[in-house]
Amino acid sequence: MARRPLEREGVYLDGGRRTTQLMRDSLGRNHMTNSNTIRVRVPLVAVFYLGLFLIALVLWPIALAALVAKETSSSSATWLLAAACTTLWVLLLLHVAKRCSGPAISYWRGLLVVAASMTTGWFYLSFIVVFPALFITFLLSVAFALWSDLGAGPEVAAARFHKVVARSHRWRMRR
Repeated sequence: MARRPLEREGVYLDGGRRTTQLMRDSLGRNHMTNSNTIRVRVPLVAVFYLGLFLIALVLWPIALAALVAKETSSSSATWLLAAACTTLWVLLLLHVAKRCSGPAISYWRGLLVVAASMTTGWFYLSFIVVFPALFITFLLSVAFALWSDLGAGPEVAAARFHKVVARSHRWRMRR
């Protein structure tokens, strides 16, 4: 039995090097991937948007206390209340992340996919679109986490969050 050259077969791995059948079976792309996984190339600007959103989400009580302190003379109780609210927001965010993380996608990766899906390619327009999308996704994930705490089960929140992320990826701004 004559062997054909690998160039004529068109058999290559992702790196472009020639392979044998054994290498193709063990190292090549697996076309039987899980249909529930979402694979998105995330631009660096989406990481920036998500980081800025999380900082704004966590620090808004302190910013509000600073605005109140600027207008009126505030006591230390205002700052203590702002620090307590910030701590509660962080704990809520960590609880939601735990509940909405699933085997297919983690919570943080899901938020990153939403941010990447809502970028338009123009920085300022993306800035206007990404933050409401992330805030709506955050509110939905809080609702899913609280609903799962009330008796729906922990896997329900992760499945519903995954659907929200998949839908935002399906409605992405740039293709």
